[in-house]
Amino acid sequence: MNGNRGFSSERRELAVKITVLALIIALGGLITVSLPIAVSGSIPKVNTVFPDVRDYTPSVNCTGTIVYGGVKNITADLPVVIERYNVETGQHIDEGQVIASVDRDGTVSALTALYGDRAELASGLTDEEIPDKIIAEISGTVCAVGRSGELIQSGEPIAQVGQKGDLRLAAAVSQRDISKVGIGQRVTITAADGQYSGTVCEISDIARKEYDTPNADTVVDVSVIVDDAGAKLRSGYSAKGTIEIGCSEQILTLPYDAICQDDQGEYVYVFENGNAKRHGISTGVELEECAQVIGLDLSDEVIINAEELSADCLVIRNGIVSKQEGE
Repeated sequence: MNGNRGFSSERRELAVKITVLALIIALGGLITVSLPIAVSGSIPKVNTVFPDVRDYTPSVNCTGTIVYGGVKNITADLPVVIERYNVETGQHIDEGQVIASVDRDGTVSALTALYGDRAELASGLTDEEIPDKIIAEISGTVCAVGRSGELIQSGEPIAQVGQKGDLRLAAAVSQRDISKVGIGQRVTITAADGQYSGTVCEISDIARKEYDTPNADTVVDVSVIVDDAGAKLRSGYSAKGTIEIGCSEQILTLPYDAICQDDQGEYVYVFENGNAKRHGISTGVELEECAQVIGLDLSDEVIINAEELSADCLVIRNGIVSKQEGE
């Protein structure tokens, strides 16, 4: 019986050892499985984007106002006082139409007060010499009218009439860009109701200060003929112009959040075999949402928002940003 009790004790001891060994093996397997998960959790997840090809035309931007190019000043040979205007700004008129009526008595009184001791020059004027109405000399659209009840001097505009077919963009170009602008260059004009094409027809010989900008920029006035003015385009509209100063070309671009810069220069991180590879580049044309990049190929997969990465570090690609999302 003592021998049987010894045998049972050995079996219990063996069973305990087997159980402990099994636990060790199971725990080791758990550690082996969990280790890659823990390591992978510390690897940065990144999004990538491929360079995009864009058509680019070198250009200069300008701002201004739509005006009539062929504006005719309606004047009188003598100073006159306008009693009332029969037209208003923006109204179409025909040649020979009455623009305004003249206050003859008011004209004589104003001239008498103006000439003082030579008042006889005014009082001696006959009805034939002082017109009773002002007539339009051309057909067109009224751009401006003068003042009622005040003396308008000889040669001073009583009204201005412009012809619809000669609308222009009167624009200001910064002195930094004016050397690139020339007569005959094509212009895309953006006004309140759409886009129009135009051609640079005149460049001022003098520069001036424009005080409605933060730094009082020095500008040069440029006149652009609107080639395809429609019925909706009106004198007085604010407008922007894009002047084409070179031939169209194709450039490679990246969104700004893919481009990095430090003391060594501009660079990107390219995704290669799970690593972030630093790649030196240079940038060119800067557009609204992206910039031209030089030194990359279309096949290069570039990491975006990569400022916190280091060269050759391991990364996990989370996804590829589409061209539309990247813009």
